[in-house]
Amino acid sequence: MENLSLPTETITTLESRIAAASMMQWLGMRVSEKDGTRLYHTRFCEEHIGNPVLRALHGGVISAFLENAALLETFARAPQGTKAHVVSVHISYLAPAKAEDLNASLVAAKFGRRMGFFEATAYQDHSGKAIARAAIGVRLIRPEEAANTIQS
Repeated sequence: MENLSLPTETITTLESRIAAASMMQWLGMRVSEKDGTRLYHTRFCEEHIGNPVLRALHGGVISAFLENAALLETFARAPQGTKAHVVSVHISYLAPAKAEDLNASLVAAKFGRRMGFFEATAYQDHSGKAIARAAIGVRLIRPEEAANTIQS
């Protein structure tokens, strides 16, 4: 896994993006740093339950969490003012997610000028026991590109 330098302003910027996004707020997302790696977290909420018999988190909650984590990771890596849109998500659900907080780690498979591709892993107890894995593609629109785009 890659090692990232995490200036305090990066975490602060990501926290402000979380505060401005209603979905990220609903998910209870937050970001932390451990050993030079960004980690993403969502807090458990009863509204996140998909199967009341198993008390398992809804697959859509897991997917939305991983997608939003990929967006945050994009904003952490891209120049200020870059816009981003998730264009593809391929998720594998590996085990039921308990009614507990969820964590995620992301690795950039490729991060270029126009596209970023991430491999995301969601886990609860420890990172070695994945709940879900996702391959996520994100389209980047850099500030200079946005200035040249005709608005419709």
